Amino acid sequence: PPSRPRRQLAAIAAEVVRKAVGESVSNLDILIRKRAEVASSIVDSVFKQVERRAVAVALAEVSSEEWKEEKRQKKGGERKREGGEEVEESDGKVKEEGRAEEEEEEEEEEEKAERVAEK
Repeated sequence: PPSRPRRQLAAIAAEVVRKAVGESVSNLDILIRKRAEVASSIVDSVFKQVERRAVAVALAEVSSEEWKEEKRQKKGGERKREGGEEVEESDGKVKEEGRAEEEEEEEEEEEKAERVAEK
């Protein structure tokens, strides 16, 4: 039969192993919880950023549409003021300049919308 000191050593060794395993499991549990909290925080942060960008893009699209509608209304008003009929320029060059200005204004508005969306 094993001697008493051997049993005591075995019991001490078993207790040391139990404590070590328990501490390891406890430490792992703590690490897992901390990592889960960090991951949750990151997910929340990313979600908020995506949400802000989506709102910014939506606002930019709405303001762009409003701006285009106002521009259409202004053009319609100017044409009506000139005799109630749509006025067409006889000079092709003037027409092209008008189109170029419209395109530049639309590009500027799109750039504004993109900058707002980036923020």
